[in-house]
Amino acid sequence: DGVEAQFGTGWPANAGLSAPLMADFNLLKVHPLQINHGQGYYERWWDNLPWGAVAPLSLLDQYRVQEIVYGHTGFLGASTWSKEPLAWLEHHLTTPVTATHSRSTVRSIHYYRAGKWLSSSAAAQRGDWSKPRIVYANGLTIIANNGREAWRAHGATLPQHGWISHGAGVTAYTAIRDGVVCDYAETNQSVFANARPAQDWNVSGVIPVAPSVRSFRQTGPRRIEATYAWSVAGRVSEDYGSFVHFSAPTWDSYDEGIRFQQDHQLPGRTSMWRPGETVLDGPHDIEIPASVPDGVYTWTMGFYRPDLGRPIMEAPSDRSGRCILGTISISRNGTVVSFEPHSSKPSNKSRAYLANLNVDGRIVTFSTVRTNGSVLIRRERDEWVAIPFPRGRSFSLELNALRFAQPERVRAEGGAEPYVRPVRTGSWWRLPLNGASSYRWRAGSP
Repeated sequence: DGVEAQFGTGWPANAGLSAPLMADFNLLKVHPLQINHGQGYYERWWDNLPWGAVAPLSLLDQYRVQEIVYGHTGFLGASTWSKEPLAWLEHHLTTPVTATHSRSTVRSIHYYRAGKWLSSSAAAQRGDWSKPRIVYANGLTIIANNGREAWRAHGATLPQHGWISHGAGVTAYTAIRDGVVCDYAETNQSVFANARPAQDWNVSGVIPVAPSVRSFRQTGPRRIEATYAWSVAGRVSEDYGSFVHFSAPTWDSYDEGIRFQQDHQLPGRTSMWRPGETVLDGPHDIEIPASVPDGVYTWTMGFYRPDLGRPIMEAPSDRSGRCILGTISISRNGTVVSFEPHSSKPSNKSRAYLANLNVDGRIVTFSTVRTNGSVLIRRERDEWVAIPFPRGRSFSLELNALRFAQPERVRAEGGAEPYVRPVRTGSWWRLPLNGASSYRWRAGSP
């Protein structure tokens, strides 16, 4: 049940975006026996979305709320495990909740609708599982919002795909505070706070360039000539070459279906391309191998460099992040080749990747921390240790004196100076950041 009923098998393949927060079977039957990781591999969870392998944080919020409601552990897929902000967030936000519910069974499950908490059967009759409440036997309670509108629950404002967990010694949430979607997790031994500044959490690296086919003609049996046009909307910081793939349809998420390629160097250094210009690339003489049978093939291309991989570009793309140019049709054993341009609308990926992020760098006031960055504070024996993220830049960080007694000085490990002195601001004290990897002070009573 736990493995074969995972998303992509028990739930239709690539339909995670439409999955309801109806976790009764998973929580009551599977959870007492085992705990699955995440909601399955990303490639089995989402459909062929108009971005590449690294999804926007708003989409990962939807994935994570399902993890929390279904009683699963946090998870990092192939596209996220090496993205430090995403790994930092997934681990420190989900682990306190998982560590608490993994030792308990579920006491009750209800769903909120029209001012009332309904049983699972009543919710099923109405087809509405958008606002679940799960209560575990140890007192942990989880409330989530899958509805389109923000919803106030247990003192928190939950955006779409927001949630709050409380009781049994843990408080955690993805909620709206001070107009910002943010994350928080607190136990008696740790505090994690994340104000989601866009400069740190926009990990897409979307390159503002879009390719297209400027001209196409068949020059002979199994030979075509093509000129590409690169529309440059902004600066490109690196120099890239170009890959070109002609691919057949495949049901395998790990197989890009490549049947032949036309990788090539680009005209000039891409870091020298100017915003607003259109760079012509070609004409190129392309031979279709004799081993490629008649059929319809998707024509894709993009930037590539061995040490940087394949970046996401501002153009309609497949699930692998390849920009879709259109399709070529090969018939009569390659003696007839035609081209059909891709007709989808512009993707506007840059805006999608900014959704649910703190674009203005606004300071968010949590119950124990006030910051416009992210921090983990944990107890290590008789010391508190604060680990900022990122450590390479300074941001505002204040601690509540009722939760953390203000020390006279704080040891800054690896910082510009070995110690920093906190500054009192009312019931808060400011921790000056100087590039240290961690900040330590003796724990004590306020």
